[in-house]
Amino acid sequence: MTFIYFDTNVLRYFGQAFQSTRLNASLRSRIAVSPLSVAELLAQLGGRGSIPQEAYDAIQAIRNWVDPTNAHGLDWPQEFIKEQVFGIPIPQGARLPRVFEKLNECLQSNPDLPSFRRAAEGIKRSWEKIERRSAELRRSNFLCLRHRKIKAPKDQLLKSSLKTLREIASVTETSVDREEILEKLTAYHELEISIYSIALKDHKFNFLSKSRMNDQVDIEQLLYLADDRARYLSGDETAYKRLKGTPQWPRIRIEKDPSRLRNAASATDILREMLE
Repeated sequence: MTFIYFDTNVLRYFGQAFQSTRLNASLRSRIAVSPLSVAELLAQLGGRGSIPQEAYDAIQAIRNWVDPTNAHGLDWPQEFIKEQVFGIPIPQGARLPRVFEKLNECLQSNPDLPSFRRAAEGIKRSWEKIERRSAELRRSNFLCLRHRKIKAPKDQLLKSSLKTLREIASVTETSVDREEILEKLTAYHELEISIYSIALKDHKFNFLSKSRMNDQVDIEQLLYLADDRARYLSGDETAYKRLKGTPQWPRIRIEKDPSRLRNAASATDILREMLE
């Protein structure tokens, strides 16, 4: 069965569309929750002005467009890569806590923004630790390219991207064919090597800066497309428009008009179109 997952902006837009309205039950069962998107919303709880309240409202509204008792929560990237890309099962009891399950527990026991923000801090810290490790791996592999004074040969950038993929999942050896990995993750690798290309031309490029960490989330959202059942809904044309022509592109929808995602009727139409 196909399913749809969203980037962080879509979560915010759907938070407005479904603030007091529930998504059709048949569609709710076809929605998956990306831990990257949820964690980015949690990070926004520490923002200024109206941002924390808007993020909290969007988090509360998640329960109106998925089934909180039976939500399809996607794994953290390192677990997803290990299982879906390299075919390595995760031992029982070793899996990281499911983000949506923890989120739902926090919402049920913390009915206001201040208490929820404190309770959800652990999820946020876990995400920051995971994302920082991935960024450090990317930076380390990139510095090897720069040290060898490689300008931008695509094959070398691709090798570095594949190396980072293995290291994120802590996979040292694999029997999975390189071409099979590339076919599953063409869009992911295309976006990652485009970032490497930019970094090679900019000596001030910082993989650990806030904006570049956001780039990293954009990249890692594409990992889930390694599952052929996945469809990805995003409002970020800038990040993803370069992916046209990749095998995953037909399963990516970029909605340029946020107002359509803030309206329950048009948002529902978009989901139905993606699942046809």
